[in-house]
Amino acid sequence: DIIKTLTDSGFGFKIYLADAMMQGDQTEKSVLSAIEILSCLRTEIIIIARGGGSKTDLYYLDNEAIARRIAACDIPVWTGIGHEIDRSCLDYVAGKSFKTPTALAEDLVARYTQMGRQLEESGNTLKTVWSYRLKREKESISLAIDKIQQAPKRKIDVACSRLRERAHCVNLKVRKRLLSAQIHIQVSTEKIQSGARSVIQTQKNRLPSISCNDN
Repeated sequence: DIIKTLTDSGFGFKIYLADAMMQGDQTEKSVLSAIEILSCLRTEIIIIARGGGSKTDLYYLDNEAIARRIAACDIPVWTGIGHEIDRSCLDYVAGKSFKTPTALAEDLVARYTQMGRQLEESGNTLKTVWSYRLKREKESISLAIDKIQQAPKRKIDVACSRLRERAHCVNLKVRKRLLSAQIHIQVSTEKIQSGARSVIQTQKNRLPSISCNDN
């Protein structure tokens, strides 16, 4: 029942079988030997199980030496012995005891099922978190690219604006200089013309007067 339940679960259980007598005078020796063998294999869990039987048959598993070995075992030992009403000293020292071998296998499968569900939920959470972080990183990279692309344009715009301002200032200065030069030329021209007229008038005044007489 245990092997069938574990196999039908679909999980990849690796099962080692250690032969042991479950009743009779060889029970203690064979069970202790089986525990030693499985301990050397470093399995994750050791299961001691047998189906139902009479009180007399199950009496051989109500064994102090086996109970002490289970208590000292560094690998978890689970027990599933007999029917629901059966109880032995092994059940009290085991890491976990079950009413039947099938119940033991079902609990083991349920643990893996829960673990699988938790892994799936954790995987979904991880995907969601990383998808969000990936989205944020992409947005950050996109923003950085935009800044990198816009920064030169802004610098060019600022440089162009400054050049236009300087050109305007230079233009105003040139116009001012031209206007000043034109005024200076006009004033100089007027002075020259005025001086020339004055010289001509002076020369005229110096010329002798000549009178004409018909007689």
